[in-house]
Amino acid sequence: MNPLLLWRGGASTRVGRYTHRAHVRAAFLDGLVQGVSSLNEFVAKKSLGASDAVITALVMAQPISLFFSAYWSNFLVGRDKRFTFLLFGVLGRLSLFLVLAVHGGAAFAAVVVGATLMVGAIIPAQNALFQANYDALERGRAYGVATAAQSIATIVAAVAAGRLYDLVPNGYRWAYGTAAIAGFGSCFVYYRIRFRKRRGGPHGGAASPVARPGLAAEVGRSLRSPFAGSITILRRDRVFRRFETAYMSYGLAFMMLQPVIPIFLVERLHVDYSQASNARGLIFYAMMFVFSPVFGRLLDRSDPVRISTFAFLLLSLFPVGLMLAGTVRATYLAFMIYGVAMAAVNIAWTMGPIHFARKSDSAAYMGAHVALVGVRGLIGGPLGILIYRAAGSPNATFAAASALFVTGAVIMTTLERSPGDGSARDPSTAEQDLEPTRLRKSPKTRAATPRAAKGG
Repeated sequence: MNPLLLWRGGASTRVGRYTHRAHVRAAFLDGLVQGVSSLNEFVAKKSLGASDAVITALVMAQPISLFFSAYWSNFLVGRDKRFTFLLFGVLGRLSLFLVLAVHGGAAFAAVVVGATLMVGAIIPAQNALFQANYDALERGRAYGVATAAQSIATIVAAVAAGRLYDLVPNGYRWAYGTAAIAGFGSCFVYYRIRFRKRRGGPHGGAASPVARPGLAAEVGRSLRSPFAGSITILRRDRVFRRFETAYMSYGLAFMMLQPVIPIFLVERLHVDYSQASNARGLIFYAMMFVFSPVFGRLLDRSDPVRISTFAFLLLSLFPVGLMLAGTVRATYLAFMIYGVAMAAVNIAWTMGPIHFARKSDSAAYMGAHVALVGVRGLIGGPLGILIYRAAGSPNATFAAASALFVTGAVIMTTLERSPGDGSARDPSTAEQDLEPTRLRKSPKTRAATPRAAKGG
C-alpha cells in the first residue's frame, strides 16, 4: 500500500463534505490561537519573570478547563449544541483581548487561565457535531485533514510570534489580541454548521445511558453533582472505564512534563523565543500536519485502542530524548518524536468517546472523558515540578513520565484482548453498526443534504 494514500481524503458523504469545508476553516482559525498559546509559558518566564507556581498554573489551565465541561456536557445531552460555540467563543476567546491591559506574570496568567477554563466547554459540542454529521467510515480521515490544516496555522502563528517577541518588547500583547479575533471566528464558523438530524433523538441514536429529567431539575442536579453522568458512564461501561484508566496513566505523564519542559529549556538550554517556537511550533506541528491525516485514515481502518497503544509507546521515547539532549538541535529531534506521537494521541483521544458511545449521544461519554483530564491535570503538573525540584534534575521527572507512558500502553493491550465492548448500547442498532456502508446508501441518508440539515 502506498503510504501517501493514507494522507488523502476527507469526508465522502454530502453532509460530511458540507461539514468538512467549514470544519477545516474553523480548525485553521483555531490553529492561529494554538500557535500563540504554544508560547504562553515562555512569555510568562522570559518576558514577565513568572515563578514556578505561575508556570504550573498556565499548563494546568487547559486540562482543568475540562472539569468545567462536565457541567456543560450534562446540559448538552439531547439538546441544542450550537449556541455553545457563540457563548464560549466570547468567554473563552474574545476575553484574550484583556492581555492588552494587564501587567506582570500573575495578571497575564489570570487572563490566559480564565479564557482557557471557559473554552473547554466547547469540546462536547464539537464531538456531538462530528458524531451527527460524519459517517463512521469518514470521521477519522475528516478529522485528520482538519487537524493538518490547524497544524499549518499553528506553525505560522508560533513561528511569527517567536520572531515578533525577539524583536519587539511586549509584542506578545498584539499577538494575543489577534488570537482573540481568530478564536472567536473559529467558534462562529462552528456555530453556522447545521447539525444533521438522525433517527432516535435530536442528533440521532439511542438516548444516553444517563437519565434525563426536565431542564430545571437537570440544571439543579448538574450544579450539585456535575460528575454524576460521568460516573454513571464509567460504572456501566467497563471497557470504556479501562480505556480511561490507560489514558489516566498517559495523562499523568503528559501533565508532569508540561511545566518542566519550558523551565528545562529556559534554565538548562537557555533557548530564545525563536528556538522555543521552532521546537513547540514549527517542528512539533509540522509532524502533526504530516501525520494527522495518516493516523486519521488508520483510525477508520482500525480503532482508538490500537492507535493509542502505538502512540503511548512512541511517547515514552520523548522524555528519554530530552534526558539525552545536551543541545538545542538534539531537543529538536525529541520534539519530532513528540509531534508524531501526539498526532496519533490527538486522533484517538478525540474519537475515542464517539467509538465507545456508538449510537448513544457522545456528549455524555465526552463529558466523562474530559472530566478525567481535569483530574490528572490537578495532579500531574504539580507532581512534575515537585519531582524536578526535589531531585534537583529534570531527568527524574522525565524518567517517571516515560514509565507512565509505557504503563498506559500495557493497559491498552489488555483492552484489545477484551471479549466484548461492554458499552451501553441499543441491540437494535447492532446491524447498522456493522454495515455503515448500507446506511450511507439508504434513501433517508441520501436525502440528508446540507440544505436539509437542521440546527440543534
